Amino acid sequence: MGNKNTEQNCLDIVKKCSVIGDFAKSVKQFLMADCSQEERPDFLFDGGAVGVEHFLTDVIFGVKHKNAQSIERKNSSNIVKKIDYYHQHQDELVKDIENGKAPKFIEDIINSEINGVSKFAYIDFINNFMKVYNEHYANRSVYRSKCEKLGFLIELPYPQEQNYMVSKNGKISRQRISVLPITTDMLEHIQKNSDLDFVILCLRPIHSSGKLKECKTIYINPKDVYKSIREQGITVYDNFDFRHKFRNRDVVKLNVES
Repeated sequence: MGNKNTEQNCLDIVKKCSVIGDFAKSVKQFLMADCSQEERPDFLFDGGAVGVEHFLTDVIFGVKHKNAQSIERKNSSNIVKKIDYYHQHQDELVKDIENGKAPKFIEDIINSEINGVSKFAYIDFINNFMKVYNEHYANRSVYRSKCEKLGFLIELPYPQEQNYMVSKNGKISRQRISVLPITTDMLEHIQKNSDLDFVILCLRPIHSSGKLKECKTIYINPKDVYKSIREQGITVYDNFDFRHKFRNRDVVKLNVES
C-alpha cells in the first residue's frame, strides 16, 4: 500500500503541469474528471472509466544490509519525524543546535544524497526502473477489473543536479539538462510491456518545493511510444551519468558558530 498523500501530491503535479501534443492532451482530459482514491489501482476517474496506478522508482540509492534502499523516502521520513519532534520539544532544538546533533542531522541528509549521486550507476537505475514497472505490470488484470482504461503514473524523484554526461548514438557529451534524462531503455521497456492505455512519467526534484518549473510530465502511448515522445519534443538518450561526483564519502561538514 502506497502513501496516499504522496500519491495525491504526484497527481496534483501532473494536473498542474502543461502538456504538448494530441496524445498528452487527450490523456490529461481523463485526469480532470471526478476522482476517488482507491487501492489497485490507486485512482479511479469518472466512476471507473479510467484507472491510474501510481508508483515511484528511485534514481539514487543507499545501501542497508546489502540491499538497495530509497534515499529520498528514508530522508523524507526522517525529516518529517525530526520536524514533528522539534515542534513538540522546542527546548530540545536549542540544545541540539548547541551540542551539534541538529547540524549533524542536516549534514547526514545532505551527504547521503551527494553519496548517492557519486555512486550512481545507470545500470542500477534502469534495472530498478524495469523491476518496479514489472511488479505493477504483473497486476494489470486486477487493475483492469475496476476500470475501462488503465494507465501508470510513474514518479521519478531526481537529484537537483543539472549537469550530465549523456550518450546518444554512441557519442558521449556534457549537457546541462533541467530534469532527468529519458532513455531508450525506459521507452522500449514500456513498449514491450504495452497492455496499458497510457503511461505518465512525473519527473520532480528530490524534496520538491512544489514549484512547477522544477517538474516535468511526459505522456507515453505504449502502443506508439516514439510518436508520442516526438509530439512532446523530448530528446531521448542511450544512457546518462552525473558529471559532478566525489571519490570520498561525506564531503559536507557543518560547523556551528556561536
